Amino acid sequence: MAFTNGISFTFATNSAITNLAAGQSVVLVKNQAAFTNRYPTVTNIGGVYTGSLDNSGEELTLVGGLQEPILDFTYDNKWYPITDGAGFSLVIVNENAALNTWGLKSSWRPSGAFGGSPGTNDVAVPPTFPTVLINEALTHTDPPQYDTIELYNPGLATADISGWFLTDNFKKPTKFRIPNGTSIPAGGYRTFSESDFNVGSNAFNLSSLGEEVYV
Repeated sequence: MAFTNGISFTFATNSAITNLAAGQSVVLVKNQAAFTNRYPTVTNIGGVYTGSLDNSGEELTLVGGLQEPILDFTYDNKWYPITDGAGFSLVIVNENAALNTWGLKSSWRPSGAFGGSPGTNDVAVPPTFPTVLINEALTHTDPPQYDTIELYNPGLATADISGWFLTDNFKKPTKFRIPNGTSIPAGGYRTFSESDFNVGSNAFNLSSLGEEVYV
C-alpha cells in the first residue's frame, strides 16, 4: 500500500510494520526524532513519509499494490478552528463509514485531548469542564486603570480554573497561565489585569481598536 497524494510513503516488505491485526493501528511521521520526543510511549511507528500535510487542507490518497484506490478524501482546515494550529487533531468519527463520506466535516471531530492520541484510539467524549465566560474586557486604559479581562461563572458550583490560559491569539493559546488554586464561586467573577498577563515573554495587552480574547 502507498500514500500517493498529500504525502508520499510506500509500505515495503522491509518496513517497520508490514501487517496490522484487527483493531491495530500504525503511525507515519514526518520527523521521527521530534515525534518520539513528544510522544515517547508510542512505539507503533511504521516509517517516515516525505512531503507535508497542507495546513489549509488537501487530498489524501491511499492505494494498494496494484494502484487500486483504497481511500481518497479531502480534509479542510476550516472545519474546526481548534484543529488548525491550536494543538488538537482531526479524528474520524466512524472509520467504518462509507468511503464517500470521509470528505465531509460531519465525518470528523476534534481530538478529545491536546496533542491528539497517536497510536491509540481517541476518547470519544472529551473531558468535561465548567462553563466560564469572558464577561467583560476593559481596553484603551490609562493609569491608574489597566487593561482587564473579567471571567464569569454562570454555574451552580465553584469552577476551578487552575492552569487555564488567557490569550489574545488563538494560534498561541498558552500566553498567560492562570495560577494554581484559582477558582470562581457559583455566580461569581474573577478579573485579571495587565499586571497579570502583560508581563514576561508572552505578555499581551488589549487593543483599543478591537481584537480577540480567549480563555
